[in-house]
Amino acid sequence: MTKNLVQPRNILSTLKKRDPENTMSSKQCYNARYRYKAKLRASMSEMQHMFKHLSDNKYFFKYRSHVDEGGEYLQDIFFAHPRSLSLFTSFPTVLVMDSTYKTNKYNMPLFEIVGFTSTERTYNVGFAWLTNEKEDNFIWAIQQLRSLVRNEGSLPKVILTDRDTALMNAVGQVFPTSDAMVCRVHVQKNVGSKIKELLKVREGEEVEKEIVWANLEKAFMHLLYSDTVDMYGDRLMEFRELCKKWPILLRYIEETVLDTDKEKVVCAWVDKHMHMGKYTTNRVESAHGVLKKSLE
Repeated sequence: MTKNLVQPRNILSTLKKRDPENTMSSKQCYNARYRYKAKLRASMSEMQHMFKHLSDNKYFFKYRSHVDEGGEYLQDIFFAHPRSLSLFTSFPTVLVMDSTYKTNKYNMPLFEIVGFTSTERTYNVGFAWLTNEKEDNFIWAIQQLRSLVRNEGSLPKVILTDRDTALMNAVGQVFPTSDAMVCRVHVQKNVGSKIKELLKVREGEEVEKEIVWANLEKAFMHLLYSDTVDMYGDRLMEFRELCKKWPILLRYIEETVLDTDKEKVVCAWVDKHMHMGKYTTNRVESAHGVLKKSLE
């Protein structure tokens, strides 16, 4: 069952259904799986076994390592399933990128890239385990993705990320002609948290505070959904007037979102791009969930 990728909890459940008197614990099941996998590896290291598996199954994969006095160590590895390569060739228009965690015992972040088909089905383009989430690591991983593009006409039109500065910079360097967008949900949550942190009211006005929070968040989202540049300008003036009691909050929002990323999140600019109605990184975050469930 392990060979057929059955999850440990399902293995245990199946064994106990077959034999109600079976007393195997989940720990024993995991230990048995570990011994089975160790036997498959034989004299190979875990990395060598993974490379063999990727090669046997015709994955595209690249890795880089670093050398110090103690030896040679894996730094980053990028891999993509052959079916993913085919889908990427057919549906490269919009890509969504994000990292997730707790997928391996080495605590390496897993950088995941997804796209979607003409029938709105999400597909994985590729993955990369990275030693760090620094600009250099992201540039290397995205360069491997770039190498999969067959011609200039197949370059992604839009690349959507969260507000990770290192990732945003890497995308801009490797895909300078692709339009960059920032996840609107991340921006909304970040600003909402800052509103609650920085907004101060007089003692005894706690009920009004909740109303003010809601009004400010609504006004900010109203600003992001401006359909034209002129509409954005008018709503920005209204938002500034609404925030005049809290200059620190206004300055934070302008310096971290409006002055730097408005072209990547406000409708007046992003709706000029072929984003296919995608404003958030929800697709890749959902893919994280599916992946982690299969690893349980």
